[in-house]
Amino acid sequence: IGAMGALVSMTAIAVFLGRLFRSIKIPALNGLKVDQYVAVAAFVYFGVKLLRDSYLAPDSSQGMDGELQDAQREVREKGTARSKP
Repeated sequence: IGAMGALVSMTAIAVFLGRLFRSIKIPALNGLKVDQYVAVAAFVYFGVKLLRDSYLAPDSSQGMDGELQDAQREVREKGTARSKP
C-alpha cells in the first residue's frame, strides 16, 4: 500500500501542479510556458544537488566490503547446511 499510495499521490500532485502552471497567463511573458521553465530549473537544481552530495559524501567502500564479507559468509553457511544430510 505504501509504494502504491506514494505513486498515486505523487501523480496527483504532478497533474495538479502541471495544470496550475499551464493556467498561469502572465502578459509580460508573451505566451512563454512557465511550467517548462520551472521543470528545467527543478531538474538542474536537483541534478546538481545529487552530484554535489555524492561528491562530498564520505567514502563508503569500507562499509561495502563488510557487506560483501557478510554475504559471502552467509552463502558458505547455507551451502554447508544443504550439503549435510
